[in-house]
Amino acid sequence: MFVHPAAVAAGVPRWRTSGVAYALQMLEAYVYWLGAGGQRWPRLPVVFGLLAGGAAFHLERFIRRGLDPHALHERTVWLETSSYGERALELSLQTFGAGAHVFGSDAPIDTVDSALTPVRAFGPGVADTLLSNSPLEPTPGPEARWAA
Repeated sequence: MFVHPAAVAAGVPRWRTSGVAYALQMLEAYVYWLGAGGQRWPRLPVVFGLLAGGAAFHLERFIRRGLDPHALHERTVWLETSSYGERALELSLQTFGAGAHVFGSDAPIDTVDSALTPVRAFGPGVADTLLSNSPLEPTPGPEARWAA
């Protein structure tokens, strides 16, 4: 499942829509998943757009308020990298590891090349991992099925 923000009201600057409204939607979706979604659908592969709304920045606060830190490292959750630069990617990569990320470009709003630049800054190993990671793996269990 790919979790992506929904359209929001027009009339505000584009940077504010993508930086606040969309990011908030992704953070709320990710937090819901941590609290209930992962327990309800434990084998469902999920990709959260926009680094899950910058989730890595908020996790210490969530944990101090009672979130089980083990919930952060579910094998079925990926964070998509679109529109973020080196600082945000570095924090997210340090928090979740490269294996929990998939490359996203936010095309056609942004170019693929401009999205690749910060990913490549971490070297070929990280770039190759993000570019080859895929939630389209067989789901675990006796009746493995392909997830989309």
